[in-house]
Amino acid sequence: MGRFLQIRVSAATWKPEDLEKAWPRLTRLAWPDEAPVVSEPGGAPRGVLELVDRLRDMAQFKDLPDEVAGVVAEHLPALAAMRDALAQALADWKPAQANDLSVTLEEGLAALDKALPKG
Repeated sequence: MGRFLQIRVSAATWKPEDLEKAWPRLTRLAWPDEAPVVSEPGGAPRGVLELVDRLRDMAQFKDLPDEVAGVVAEHLPALAAMRDALAQALADWKPAQANDLSVTLEEGLAALDKALPKG
């Protein structure tokens, strides 16, 4: 890093509105009254990483409907671990590893979305 220029390695959801198309059940579960593109308090977009964080919070505070709590509990440990590993890879300046983890995380979210009950 230079004296004035800061270099960052980060991950951000390119188009938050695509989450509803990719994982409709998950986005309705996490944000039932609002589209994912709506910002969280403080201006953070509702993206992939925020989706995992929201699910983790909902599970921790038992804020999940009974019919999906078990399904989420089955998938969440792996998703949370991938999300944390991705954050660590970014912090360690390992973008290739972070990219691999992002693909795996998205696949895990797709599997969870598919496992959730319809409706």
